[in-house]
Amino acid sequence: SVLSHELGHWVMANYSQSPGEGGVHYVGQESKPGLAYSEGWATAFGQWNSSFAGDWDPVYIDVQDGTTFHVDIEKGTYSGGNLVRPKADAGIDQFINENVVAGMIFKLNADGSGVTRNITGGQGLGPDALFKAFISPRVKSSSGRGYARVDVVDFFDGGRCTEALPNANISAVSNEVTFPWDSTP
Repeated sequence: SVLSHELGHWVMANYSQSPGEGGVHYVGQESKPGLAYSEGWATAFGQWNSSFAGDWDPVYIDVQDGTTFHVDIEKGTYSGGNLVRPKADAGIDQFINENVVAGMIFKLNADGSGVTRNITGGQGLGPDALFKAFISPRVKSSSGRGYARVDVVDFFDGGRCTEALPNANISAVSNEVTFPWDSTP
């Protein structure tokens, strides 16, 4: 999980647009939207690459400072309990948990027909659709709406503008976690 996550950061830096937003971030807390998108993309990417033979693996496992923890990006839980969900009335530029972002992106790719594990709410759009959104001009220019740096809203909007990510699929994953994305340009 960790190595594939770090590869996800490299892919973002070399093929898309990094928000260039760092800082301290913790598994169970909200972060700045750009940081949450960067970390969320990397985690989703890492879990796609940690999947074998069609089995989607939404459980990220890490060891830091001698402590092991896990995050289930499908269920929105971690070793400390439930992830904090976005507030439906707080707007699209609110601080958001990176693992909630990871879950939304992961579910756009994954489907419900894994060999041994079905992903609840998986949209099954596949990696080609996600990469088309990921490299879209809307994401690469980071001139989207809401937050000043590239974030998950720009990724969703890039997918919508390229027709790679249909509104219904984006709405399904964002509504599930109460993130207030809508298709307004």
